[in-house]
Amino acid sequence: MTYKDLNIPKEWENTSSPNDACPSFIYKDYQIFIDDINVNERENQDWKRFSIFDLEQNMLLHTDNYNQVLTYINNK
Repeated sequence: MTYKDLNIPKEWENTSSPNDACPSFIYKDYQIFIDDINVNERENQDWKRFSIFDLEQNMLLHTDNYNQVLTYINNK
């Protein structure tokens, strides 16, 4: 599991699919993708670990910092 090092909020719904490159969660109107902590294990090594999209698939945040994810989600 690529996110076992993280404290995922209980309110986040796991919407991961076996076809996805990485696990994802839905919270409010956001989809949060969490890639592997090890850059070499990611499908694309140029990707950041965390990506937040709105439900229309517009990227809102792309970062390696989990605290930025939490701040973004909780302040919107």
